[in-house]
Amino acid sequence: MELLEQSSKSLRQVARELGVAENNLYNWRKHYKSNQEKAFPNQPQLDEKRIGIKAIKSTNC
Repeated sequence: MELLEQSSKSLRQVARELGVAENNLYNWRKHYKSNQEKAFPNQPQLDEKRIGIKAIKSTNC
């Protein structure tokens, strides 16, 4: 999704480069935009405390 969102390329171009069907990429993007936290259920979710710790560590480095 980052490639698609940050690219100046069209959805069609990105789909072709990745070798996926345009409608799949469209549906993935739609799902991602509507519910970013749960868009990729296989990715581990960080709880709020861990997110805060990561933010503090990144500002102290």
